[in-house]
Amino acid sequence: MNIQIAIEGKIRDKHIDDFFTEYKKRLTPYFNFEIIEFGSGNSKTFEKMIKNSKADDLFIGLDERGKRFNSKSFANWFNELRHNSRSITFIIGQADGLSDMAKKYSKEFISLSELTLSYKVSFIVVVEQIYRAMTIINGHPYHK
Repeated sequence: MNIQIAIEGKIRDKHIDDFFTEYKKRLTPYFNFEIIEFGSGNSKTFEKMIKNSKADDLFIGLDERGKRFNSKSFANWFNELRHNSRSITFIIGQADGLSDMAKKYSKEFISLSELTLSYKVSFIVVVEQIYRAMTIINGHPYHK
């Protein structure tokens, strides 16, 4: 199982890199976890990702108009998805939203907040919620 966070931007922040390294280590027992940064307006990397995807690969766009969850309902939703997909890619756009290509290939959309969040903040929230979901699913006390 692969979980990816695709960012239509570049992180370039040591603190966020350290954060991701820590959470990747925590999530390694459950699945392969990686970041794909393809920069604003760089559709070639995204096109390659789409071209190499399989029928059961799932792309989920982050959009303020998407489905909203609390942490437990996100965990239930995420658990169902990971049992039905080989790969799940969460796509984070820039402040003005997802690119047209990301919107086209996203099968679902989720919302982190009604607030507009920078892609770096969205990244941190998604990573933490994926970890939180796995702790809820596995009965780990982190969520409590």
